[in-house]
Amino acid sequence: MSDLWKTRDPQLVRAAFHRTPGSHRAQIEIALVRQRLLAIVTHMSFRSSATIAGLDPEDVIQIGLMRAYRSLHLFRGDSAFGTWVTRIALNYVLELKKTVRARVESVTEEVSIEIAGPTSDDPIERAETASQIAEAIQQLPDNQREVFLLHYELDFSHEEISKRLGLTKGSVKTLAFRARRSIRAALLAKPEFSRRSA
Repeated sequence: MSDLWKTRDPQLVRAAFHRTPGSHRAQIEIALVRQRLLAIVTHMSFRSSATIAGLDPEDVIQIGLMRAYRSLHLFRGDSAFGTWVTRIALNYVLELKKTVRARVESVTEEVSIEIAGPTSDDPIERAETASQIAEAIQQLPDNQREVFLLHYELDFSHEEISKRLGLTKGSVKTLAFRARRSIRAALLAKPEFSRRSA
C-alpha cells in the first residue's frame, strides 16, 4: 500500500479520493492522512483559535480534507500531499484567527464602553484596555468563557449555543450574564477603570 501522506504523485492522490466510498483501501489511506493531520492540529498552538470559533481539531481536519478534495486539481506534486493538505488546514485556521481577532476588537469596544464609558482615542490606552479585557476573559471559568466567546465574539444566538454545548437556553443566558459580570468586576478592580467609571 502506498503512503498517501508522503506521495508527490497527483494521480495517486486523486485515485485515492475518487475511489468508490466502499473501497477498503481508499478508506485506510484517507484514515491515515486524517490521523496524522489530527496529531498536527492537536499539537499546534492554533488549536485555541479553532476552539474559540466553536470548532475542535476534528472539525478543522474535516474542513481541511473537504477543501483538499475540492482543490485536488491544483495539487501538482511540488510538495508531499501531507504537507499540502496541512497547509490547507493552516490557511483555514488563519481565516479563523482573522475572524476571531475582528470580533475581539468589536467586543472589547462594547465591553469597555459599558463598563467605563467611551474608549479613549489614544491608541496606547485602547491597546491597554483590550489587553486587560482579554486577560479578564481568560480568567473566567471554562464554561463561562466558552459561552461568552461564542455569543459575544462570534454572534452565536443563545439557542445555537445551547444546541452546540448541550445546555438549556436558560443555562446559556445565565453563563453569559455571569461572564459579563465577572469581566466587569475584574476591570473595575483596576484603578484606571474605577476612576473612569466614577
